[in-house]
Amino acid sequence: MLVCRPADPEAKGLIERAHDYLERSFLPGRAFAGPAEFNAQLTDWLAVVNPGPAARWAGGGERAACRLGQSPT
Repeated sequence: MLVCRPADPEAKGLIERAHDYLERSFLPGRAFAGPAEFNAQLTDWLAVVNPGPAARWAGGGERAACRLGQSPT
């Protein structure tokens, strides 16, 4: 949990953008039987949209291109 300092508009903006991204990208069209199912679906979705630090290092571009069915450049 992240607790923002009072009257810190920059921190509030970071939190609001993350919330908005989840609300627009993850939640539409989904149904959950309970908190456990929500967490399971969120974990699966995060693995797809944020594959982790390996995608950010020099060889990550090749891996991403291969996942998309393209040849690496």
